Amino acid sequence: MNKIRKKIEISLIERKNIENFIKQKYSLPEISVFLNRSINTIKSEIYRFTTNKYEYNAEKAQALSLQRKQEQQKKISRYKDQEKLLIIEKLNERIEILEMQLNILIEEVKKLHEEKD
Repeated sequence: MNKIRKKIEISLIERKNIENFIKQKYSLPEISVFLNRSINTIKSEIYRFTTNKYEYNAEKAQALSLQRKQEQQKKISRYKDQEKLLIIEKLNERIEILEMQLNILIEEVKKLHEEKD
């Protein structure tokens, strides 16, 4: 029994194979067996980039896939930047609180010294 790969990106070579198999009128189950991919992966690949499987273009799909990946990385980067800013903001608030507590302690120590004298 063939092992089915999980969450491994489809390569340009696989995309070209999909395009060729479609042109040769292979069924989606046949294509999935040839490429050792789940049929759902093949369907998703085809219909992510076109509404008609006979219009599937490997080069176009590859370009759109790379574009999509770059957009996702930008979103992740923005999210990480926002996360960092929130952490810095919380740390600054904590520093302010500690500084206030330190000032209170300094005043208390001064009072104790004054009472002692």
